[in-house]
Amino acid sequence: MPASGKSTNNLFNLLQLIIAEQDITQWVSATVLTKFRSSYRKPGAMMLVSPLGKTFGLISGGCLEADIVLRARRVLEYGAPEYVIYDSTEDGNIAAELGLGCNGRIGVLVEQLSERHRQLYQTLLERMKAGQISYLAHCFAGAGTRSGLKAVLSHQLEAEVVIDDDIRLPDFSAVDPTQPETLEVQGVHWSVTRVKPPVRVFIAGGGIDARPVAALAASLGWRVTVADHRTVNARQHNFPVAEALIHQRPEEVTVPPVADALIVMSHNLEIDAQWLSRYQHHDLHYIGLLGPVSRKEEVLAIAGMALEGAFASRIHGPMGLDIGGDLPESVAVSVIAQCHQVLAGKGLL
Repeated sequence: MPASGKSTNNLFNLLQLIIAEQDITQWVSATVLTKFRSSYRKPGAMMLVSPLGKTFGLISGGCLEADIVLRARRVLEYGAPEYVIYDSTEDGNIAAELGLGCNGRIGVLVEQLSERHRQLYQTLLERMKAGQISYLAHCFAGAGTRSGLKAVLSHQLEAEVVIDDDIRLPDFSAVDPTQPETLEVQGVHWSVTRVKPPVRVFIAGGGIDARPVAALAASLGWRVTVADHRTVNARQHNFPVAEALIHQRPEEVTVPPVADALIVMSHNLEIDAQWLSRYQHHDLHYIGLLGPVSRKEEVLAIAGMALEGAFASRIHGPMGLDIGGDLPESVAVSVIAQCHQVLAGKGLL
């Protein structure tokens, strides 16, 4: 089962759940493969159904999950995958009966997992941890071909691992790698969905107000590292969702962890300045600094950085969207929302 505090509504945490299970042969996955017009989740979204009918992940806003559980039982009983279309634009479709209100259409593949799936998902998880973009190739319709997940593809759309050695994969080179796509090859329909690596967040400061920031980031499937050299801060029981805790001063860290986002909130001018200095030559996509503009100026002065410099001008200080509120939870919502907005704008989400 997932670690405490970790949401399983995202693919990264779902993959960890699959890998950790001793026996997945009675588990069923449901994956969104196709989309038309509006939908709650995009192609590539996955949910899992355990042998006891417990669900992890979402393929809709809660409208379809109960029906997926029923289909999962049928898949286990008959040993064959199902591809179902939920169409809220069509009268008489099951989506209307279930109350799907997105006014769109999605195609969902429901299939039983096997040890070959575990091997494939292990490869995908390793690629995600390494910061690599991957693609999943599903076959979902076609005479003489069993539907299901077939391969993990590299960033160049070349096969990294194939789940079915007997199947001949089509040439995916014509697929637009920036869009979820389907293609038909010799009467067989394929779906190719992009899988991005999870965002890596480095939180400099492990005090009370950093806890909800870390928790909210992890709930999005982001990989969180927290650093604070002070004895009372950055304790494991306060940051159960963090992948790593660093109990060293900034100058003692030989190589700062690779990060997409840096959130600086140690409440100490010198420490904040040192962490900013350590990361000024890193390829960061978001930089947030706690405190008002006047504090940002003080920190930059200590760090020896010009306020108009290329690095300093990218720092959000004060960090976060102006939503009001001063509790740690409110600060966390505003900071992670701003970080999410910036990262999404840069195509990382």
